Amino acid sequence: MRYLILWFVSVILFNGAFIGLELLEGNKITTTEYYGLRNIGVTFLFISFILSVIVSAAFLLITAVLHRWARRIWPLHYALYCGLGIYGGWHIFHTLYNESFVREFHLNMSSAYLLFGLAGILYSVLDTVLGSVQPKPAQ
Repeated sequence: MRYLILWFVSVILFNGAFIGLELLEGNKITTTEYYGLRNIGVTFLFISFILSVIVSAAFLLITAVLHRWARRIWPLHYALYCGLGIYGGWHIFHTLYNESFVREFHLNMSSAYLLFGLAGILYSVLDTVLGSVQPKPAQ
């Protein structure tokens, strides 16, 4: 049940970071060559939701494998999830925005690092909170 809750949380966090990146950086792009929130609207939100479900499933598989190892060393737990979030932000930034968009519209990659890193830390905090809640034994 815990991993199902974490998957739902990761879908929300990833979707929020994805849309936040689009609002911060994608709205700077004013050409019709880029299909972002400004150009395709609700379709972009639908695509971001579907992408967040897929990426969150992969993220959950990775974290489930690393979960037992990473939780033994407390700071590593937060650094690992934050690092995975930052890597995801780097990958999404380069997938959405090509080099000419970055140069022409002065896009800043640190927005992706900040948003997705924050999502990774929030995920880690919720993982810790859900891990500390133990079910009460039946009497």
